[in-house]
Amino acid sequence: MDKNLIEQLILFNSDKLPRESLPYLQNMLIDMDTQIVQMRFASFKDPMTALLISIFVGTFGVDRFYTGDIGLGILKFITCGGFGIWWLYDLFVIMDIVRKKNYQILASGISY
Repeated sequence: MDKNLIEQLILFNSDKLPRESLPYLQNMLIDMDTQIVQMRFASFKDPMTALLISIFVGTFGVDRFYTGDIGLGILKFITCGGFGIWWLYDLFVIMDIVRKKNYQILASGISY
């Protein structure tokens, strides 16, 4: 894969990935097929969307469904956001959760 294309993809999607993973991405992507990499980047979830979902309907677990954590979403729905505590916690960590899930998609090729 072309280094310029890799740099453009990383620059364009840097807000959707963990900051600590950015230096390792170029080496990881250099051996991958261009179409596969572009499909993986296209399947990324937006951390800001996850935060907005968490703010407005996070009590019902919709934010966890959005990130692909179906079991946690059901549990959060049943407990009404962990009686508000889990909802408050997710307001601070949901963006990092989405970024880590996006990195996992890129590293393993599994979409959620």
